[in-house]
Amino acid sequence: MPMTAVDQEFAQMMRDNRVFEDIDPSKLDLSKGVILVACCDGDQIDDRYRFWCSLLESHGLPQRVHLITRHGGALRLAENSPLNKPGRTTDIDLIEEIEEAAPLKDIWTVILEAHGPCGKARACGLSLEASTDLHIRGKQRLRSRRNDITYATVYHIDWIHGNQPCKKRYYRFSQHRLQRARDASLIPVS
Repeated sequence: MPMTAVDQEFAQMMRDNRVFEDIDPSKLDLSKGVILVACCDGDQIDDRYRFWCSLLESHGLPQRVHLITRHGGALRLAENSPLNKPGRTTDIDLIEEIEEAAPLKDIWTVILEAHGPCGKARACGLSLEASTDLHIRGKQRLRSRRNDITYATVYHIDWIHGNQPCKKRYYRFSQHRLQRARDASLIPVS
């Protein structure tokens, strides 16, 4: 399933305005590995898992990637996320899994990953822009509960250009870069 034209345009705008930035491993403590909170999309998870393993390996580190997966991944962490079914505690369960994993595995860097296109997000009527805001809300919620863990928000984007093969790219982004771009009217406010 390709990204919609609107989502492709938004992703390009995020990239052009340096909100989506290539991942700089020197800005993450990868020394003990990472906890990867990701969508379990079977067509994508292998690529994303291998990316993190190769990133660790390229820095001479053990390939320690502790996976925590649900459809929609980190997009389920925000309070009242439309990806969670009403009356369920999916968000709390996922948060508690993350909080338990850090001391259990002695890994204190948590990668909060989402990907575009995401079938679960699309089924819930979310654009990439709305998903980005949901992603940030989830990170804020985690940080308010446990600030001794480092959380990094990451997007995996499948770029499709006409009939060209898909180019998969990984980007880190932050609320601060997004807010600066919105304040400068470079990125629309959803």
